[in-house]
Amino acid sequence: MPIEPWIGADDVALVLGVSTDWVYEKAVSGHMPSYKFGGHRRFRVSEVEVWASLHATGNRAA
Repeated sequence: MPIEPWIGADDVALVLGVSTDWVYEKAVSGHMPSYKFGGHRRFRVSEVEVWASLHATGNRAA
């Protein structure tokens, strides 16, 4: 089974349409799942997708 690639805060911010600072703020506070490797904060795409689905607000298309 292939290992899921890690992505950085810039990529998460781009996908979610928010600032990189917002991503770091959520990650450092523990509100968004993230991991630190060698001083760099990294994210698993699958965990961010689940987190975003649970925390999104607004209307959802049927």
